[in-house]
Amino acid sequence: MKIKTNELQDGALNWAVAKILNLPISLHKDVVFVDNDPFMPESFWYQGGPIIEREGLTLTHQASQWAAQTDDDVFAHGPTPLIAAMRCYVASKLGDECDIPDELITGDYDDRTV
Repeated sequence: MKIKTNELQDGALNWAVAKILNLPISLHKDVVFVDNDPFMPESFWYQGGPIIEREGLTLTHQASQWAAQTDDDVFAHGPTPLIAAMRCYVASKLGDECDIPDELITGDYDDRTV
């Protein structure tokens, strides 16, 4: 299912980041796993932080939300710095929309490797 990158959140956002990184992904409900460990860079600084550093993303707080920006002026917003940064990372690699497994959007889960 196509979804706008600035609307990605939770499992869909984590899945998109893992897909870009070419990691072996498995899903259990809306949680993305890599090598049997939860992969949640939109929540865990130890996973999202290295991506922010490597990609040179800039984070700023604007009113009630966070903004992230790449060196080549790709922008994204989110309620937390990690969500803004991961949306920005996905947008910089995949553009304004990306294909996400339907079950991550619809909630109709089927545990599997994707």
